[in-house]
Amino acid sequence: MSRVALEYEVKVPITNEEEVRRNIIKAGGKLVEKRYEVDYYIDMRTCSNVPRDTVVRVRKVVLSSGEELGELTFKGKRMHEDVKAREEISVRVSDPDKVVDMFLKLGFKVLKIEKEREVYVVGTDIKVCIDRVAGLGKFIEVEVMNPPSKEYFMSKLSEVLEKLSLQGRSIIVKSYLEMLLGGEG
Repeated sequence: MSRVALEYEVKVPITNEEEVRRNIIKAGGKLVEKRYEVDYYIDMRTCSNVPRDTVVRVRKVVLSSGEELGELTFKGKRMHEDVKAREEISVRVSDPDKVVDMFLKLGFKVLKIEKEREVYVVGTDIKVCIDRVAGLGKFIEVEVMNPPSKEYFMSKLSEVLEKLSLQGRSIIVKSYLEMLLGGEG
């Protein structure tokens, strides 16, 4: 068995993405890639043995080079109320559209989220994404994989928000899917 990966993340709504982009660069952030993502969430609520708040997602990524990638991800139940922290297991898939078709043929409802994303790395372990999400607007997502503690993540989050001049903004722990569904999990 591989080591469990824990993802800690939050979202913050933004209005001026150009200013945020400049502040990320000023804070030492490096652009990793620009990409278009289509996330297909498999509605597991009809499966009585699947714990509520777990997620199965198929992601199709189109890089700025035109290359297409795919990923199948399981996200476990949230561990905290004030930050989205959960176990994450991901595997690459060569044809995400066929994976989605398989779930559809099994009778699952599939919900779709589309976004344009710029991925930046700030420091050694912080990922900051600028997201333009269809139907929702613009956000940054701050993520740390496998932080030593929740307090460590919250400290890093506070530093990043200050460097980006976003301190005091509302922090969102819901997924984009929950936001589009109006709070449903």
